[in-house]
Amino acid sequence: MQSRAYAVAIAAIAAGVFLAVITANLMLDPQAVFGTGLFAGSPNTNSRYRRLVAYQAEPARYDGLVFGSSRARAIPRHELSRRLDGIAFADFAVDFGSIADHLPALEYVVKDKAARREPLRAVFLLLDVDTAGLRPKANKFIQTLLPPELTGDSTARFWWRNLTAIQFAAWQSSIRAALGWSKPGGLTPNWKSVWWDPAALLALLIPPAQAQGEARAPAAGAAEPRHKIMDGIYFDQQLRLLQQFVAVCRQHGITLMVATSPLNPVHAATFEPGEIEAAAERISQIVPLWDFSQPNAMLVDPQRWTDPVHFDAKVAHMMVGRILGDEMPAEWHEFGRLRARDGTAVSLR
Repeated sequence: MQSRAYAVAIAAIAAGVFLAVITANLMLDPQAVFGTGLFAGSPNTNSRYRRLVAYQAEPARYDGLVFGSSRARAIPRHELSRRLDGIAFADFAVDFGSIADHLPALEYVVKDKAARREPLRAVFLLLDVDTAGLRPKANKFIQTLLPPELTGDSTARFWWRNLTAIQFAAWQSSIRAALGWSKPGGLTPNWKSVWWDPAALLALLIPPAQAQGEARAPAAGAAEPRHKIMDGIYFDQQLRLLQQFVAVCRQHGITLMVATSPLNPVHAATFEPGEIEAAAERISQIVPLWDFSQPNAMLVDPQRWTDPVHFDAKVAHMMVGRILGDEMPAEWHEFGRLRARDGTAVSLR
């Protein structure tokens, strides 16, 4: 009898914990997938799910798409629409986004539009060259789960994972955000306090020319090695996914505009000299590319950045103007460069 009582008690405790986890996920809804709305403003929102839901609410409204990481949220979709014959762009910019997120979303919308007999006229794709060699975050965490419509996975499995995930940190941060207790700040606390002297910074980003074949001497007193982009397997994987993305657009007659994100000079200085440009050049072998990742005097101003990687609305406005052929102000004249495999200019209008 005593062993039976223990077994019953253990089962009851397990059931209680299980129900508590489900209750916490439903009430707190850290990924904002259940729509309970009891704790708004969670920093753990599954933007992949939310972007799809927003599109599905008004699919007939959109005949264009904007893809990118959270950096692409600065792109003025209304300006793109105004300048490109009234094309209405749906927002598919997602947190930590990569081409591994964008390809399945594009394929879903293309099929959906075909079923509705509606056109998909244009796609704007913003690529983050600095993260192109990293493992994609798509489907790796609860916050980055792709909706089942994009993966073909079981709908029940998607909801079960969201219901039963034990995520203490996400629960806590959701409560703190709802109560207004979250501390402001970007990826690096007090990041503007480490902004370097502009002249010295640009000199660092543009290394002096070396004789051909001359070995590069290691920097004296260098604390850490600089980052590389193209050495890992994920860079080649993402290039293959990009090839598929471009092929889908071409197959369906979709106008494709591709650009790279501008880089904060402090962040760019952490990469091997020439690495970012070489990665952009590799990408341009697949698709004509407006490259904004190179150093520019206007990007040295800390006010052009909301945190170490996110540029402000002014920069985004200049990007769109440059792509669409506007006359650029003198100080922005060298901002952005078109890279094409055959070296020819590409008209987007």
